[in-house]
Amino acid sequence: MSNVIQTCDERERGQEGREFIVYFLDNDEDQSVHVEEGHEVDLSKVIRYLNSGGSVFITHRRRAESTTGLKGDVSRK
Repeated sequence: MSNVIQTCDERERGQEGREFIVYFLDNDEDQSVHVEEGHEVDLSKVIRYLNSGGSVFITHRRRAESTTGLKGDVSRK
């Protein structure tokens, strides 16, 4: 499984500051959620969690980039 992480383009993974957010969702009365953030995803942990009946949602966040041109009215005409 380490091959999955190694196929990620190094430019996207480290230099641009991509950070993964992993949500571990429990199927209990409280609908508990455990969140982990980092530059790598522990796929063996994800698989164990899925096999135990939980759900997992994985997304990513990038560092804030320049917002030039995004200020002001963004409505479409």
